[in-house]
Amino acid sequence: MGREFLDLFEQWAESYDQSVEGDDEQYRDVFAGYDRILSTVADKAGQVVLEFGVGTGNLTKKLLERGKTVYGIEPSAPMRKKAAEKLGGQAVIMDGDFLQFPPPPEPIDTITSTYAFHHLTDAEKDKAIAKYSQLLHSGGKIVFADTAFRDKEAFRQAVEAARARGFHDLADDLEREYYTTLDVLASLFANHGFSVSFTQQNAFVWLMEAVKQTT
Repeated sequence: MGREFLDLFEQWAESYDQSVEGDDEQYRDVFAGYDRILSTVADKAGQVVLEFGVGTGNLTKKLLERGKTVYGIEPSAPMRKKAAEKLGGQAVIMDGDFLQFPPPPEPIDTITSTYAFHHLTDAEKDKAIAKYSQLLHSGGKIVFADTAFRDKEAFRQAVEAARARGFHDLADDLEREYYTTLDVLASLFANHGFSVSFTQQNAFVWLMEAVKQTT
């Protein structure tokens, strides 16, 4: 459910914003174009948004700047504290994760997340998308940006390239978490009534825009 990585989130809360700005050389390519990626997700979102994995509130801030209503879900208390400080109480940030979360108090038209869906196994991703299908009406959207790979060979090459550069933390992360492939994601979205498109954002991250086709 992603909560097995909660200790990591809580340790990362203080330095997360420095990491996404490129201070950690090993993850610089992962976060390349970070601000642009978040802006793209925010631009594609509708008016009433359920956001998973709020972290320190970077995407939330962009959504709010565009006049959207945001209900945020974040399992880490230190991350929620950082987000609350950054957002000044402009958004509701609730304890929860991709699978277990308080229902939003009003109908939503978009579900967003950045750099977080990989915390779920493929089976858990399937369960999550099934839940989101029930929350969204026809035309509602899931807009995620996350590390994924074109196929298993691309994943293997990414791990090997990280090790060759001495980026062992990155390689270990790629092998420890649940990074998946585009064909798996396409199948999961299709199985729950979504049409989906993928647009590559950098060497690691893909934008996924899934539109609900049936009620």
